[in-house]
Amino acid sequence: MPNLADGSTEALYHRGHAIMIGKHPHSYYWFAAGDFAQMVSKAYQNSAASNKRFFIHGPEAARIKEALESYAIAFQLEIRTVTVISVWAAKAIAPLTRN
Repeated sequence: MPNLADGSTEALYHRGHAIMIGKHPHSYYWFAAGDFAQMVSKAYQNSAASNKRFFIHGPEAARIKEALESYAIAFQLEIRTVTVISVWAAKAIAPLTRN
């Protein structure tokens, strides 16, 4: 499940654009790295949490495009657009940009 905790979100922004590859019709319950760290810390402090599985999700569902826009606002990134490119186009561009 996607989240903002892995730190890859900044890589989706380039020269005033947020870039999204492919269609993403589903919503996800996003969470922040700080929130995740706090939950993990509390779980380690609680012996009742030992050997348990926890499902973590954020407070509200959002599609990836909405999450990118919210992230840009929260971190005051000046983006003009969220650009969506198809998977085949990204594969074609990748060798040219060495990405």
